[in-house]
Amino acid sequence: MYFESIADLLAMEGHGVFVWSSYAVFAIVIGLMIYLPIAQLARHKVRLKARFEALSRSELELPHKR
Repeated sequence: MYFESIADLLAMEGHGVFVWSSYAVFAIVIGLMIYLPIAQLARHKVRLKARFEALSRSELELPHKR
């Protein structure tokens, strides 16, 4: 094995801070790229449902002209 211990793996001869912070930034960005569109879609669905219900109520309340 290249590293003698877990501590050596994390330290990576002094470069571990840069390597692991890069992985953290990558994971956060990918997580946001997954989460934000899903959350936006959920908010949009709620708004559309409320709008549809409001339109349905207004159609029921208005008398039909013949």
